[in-house]
Amino acid sequence: MNEPTQQPNETEQTLPSADGQLAPIEQSNPTPTKATKKPKPKAPTGKKQSVPTVKETPLRGRLTYKPAQPSDRYYNVAQSIAEQLNETEYGPRGQIHGCLIVCGVEFTQIMLEFALLLEAEGGMLTADGSRKRTLGGIFFYMARGALPADQRGDIFPAFSWKQFDENHRDPIWLWDERTTEFAHLLTAENKVGKATDVRIILRGRPELIETRDDTMIMVLEQAPNDRFTVPRGVPIPTDPTRYMVYADTKQWKKGVGDKLKGNQEAMAQIEGLVTLDQKLGVIAVMMTSVKVVIEKPLPTPEEKAAAKAAKAPQTEILQTPADEQTDGDMPDLSAYPKEFADKLRALYGSRRMFKRRLIDLEKLPPDKQAGLKSTQMMLERVEKQISDMISQGP
Repeated sequence: MNEPTQQPNETEQTLPSADGQLAPIEQSNPTPTKATKKPKPKAPTGKKQSVPTVKETPLRGRLTYKPAQPSDRYYNVAQSIAEQLNETEYGPRGQIHGCLIVCGVEFTQIMLEFALLLEAEGGMLTADGSRKRTLGGIFFYMARGALPADQRGDIFPAFSWKQFDENHRDPIWLWDERTTEFAHLLTAENKVGKATDVRIILRGRPELIETRDDTMIMVLEQAPNDRFTVPRGVPIPTDPTRYMVYADTKQWKKGVGDKLKGNQEAMAQIEGLVTLDQKLGVIAVMMTSVKVVIEKPLPTPEEKAAAKAAKAPQTEILQTPADEQTDGDMPDLSAYPKEFADKLRALYGSRRMFKRRLIDLEKLPPDKQAGLKSTQMMLERVEKQISDMISQGP
């Protein structure tokens, strides 16, 4: 996205301070300084190394916007917001800069002020209710809930570990190459660690069981499936693995008996000691315990989403995304310049969010309506900002 051009009426903006008061902040850029070359990393010397202001930690996925630089238009504003939110990481600072570029200073200021108000009133819990959100977490949560889908996706791109793995998984070696890649680890010149206790847990349904006196022998086979997971960066094995289980007859009948019949979800969970049977080409399992467990099918993505929504605490206000709501008062923005229209769309999105939040809060008991007054105040603030922008024009 192209960086917006300078507007004459944005030479000075106001930012809310920690106490909620508005203080003027100049948006003009500081005098550019001479660029310095990035020093090459040095070997550790035991001395304490300085920590950079912005931590360039690995990013989980695509980051559309980088943190504001001294030569950028919104540098002063971005720095002030990041400091008030206590954000030092590379990614969050980039998203703050993205909010300023895409949505404008007005929208970003409103989200900052609302985050400060909510924090002063006791804060906000995470979706699972396990902890309080950080101040920056409140800011980003409210901003995401207010923006239309396209603006939200531009600033806060959706992240998927599956997609991340597909793009970043290093194909250093294949499973069939393990005999040549790692055979040296088994040579006499290398030290082999000593294992003191090796146990395994098998879960499955034996088909054929042979009984010899007080011993039962059965074979289970595992092939890579939907439940098969491996460490990140390790290829999935292609060949099935067979296990020959040696069980005590009385122990098996007591733990399993006829419980597997008539229920395809019932599985025998076997725990035991393991050893490699090189002659038969299987892993031998000496069963030490067994029980029957119910293994339900893996949930579908829709079922996972429903279960996650059901766990959300009742005190958390569930916001309807701005693009799924309607606002009949929003004018046709196609006649406005794109930069001006994007800022108005973001403000209308925040107004819809505050209205929805007010409706949800008013449904709660009086002792659960924390944030009602601050939401009303922010709604009035947004409506005034929209009115001023439309009357002044681009």
